[in-house]
Amino acid sequence: QELVAGGMLAGDKEFWRLQGGTSHYLPHADRFVLESRLRGGIVSEYSDTPEVPIFERFFAGGSNSIRGFKERRVGPRDPRTNDPIGGEALLLATLEEVLTVVEDERGRPILKASLFFDVGNVWREIEDFATSFKSGAGIGTRVNTPIGPVRFDLGVPVSGLAGEKRKMQFHFNVSRSF
Repeated sequence: QELVAGGMLAGDKEFWRLQGGTSHYLPHADRFVLESRLRGGIVSEYSDTPEVPIFERFFAGGSNSIRGFKERRVGPRDPRTNDPIGGEALLLATLEEVLTVVEDERGRPILKASLFFDVGNVWREIEDFATSFKSGAGIGTRVNTPIGPVRFDLGVPVSGLAGEKRKMQFHFNVSRSF
């Protein structure tokens, strides 16, 4: 996915963004699926724009990126307030083993359990891309409900963050896939 803003498009901030991802699912041993996901992106300003607006930067940590960390807590922080400020480069990878525990009468999954390992980071500048990584691991469950799939994960940071204690994080998500 590519985005260019500003310039001839009449925006007041000028930046470009390139991002993409891929997923692979490998069924094995009857009720198991090994899932792997990779997502990355870069964004940068151009022309007279001094920096990429904060709402266009990348953030990581939480249920949709590196589980075991609080939302948006992985990556660059403001040195005075310690608030996340996002970055220009993102790389995330996940490896997850999913087991179907309960199926309905048609063989469709109702309840799944999983083990996961997430790794990645957000870097303030594109030049810092892939210089250090953070990781989290844990267990989870997926429940197919009448309103859609629901995901519960319990993650633990494998690598720590400066100034924060390593402790378990509970993640809840209404997901798109089951």
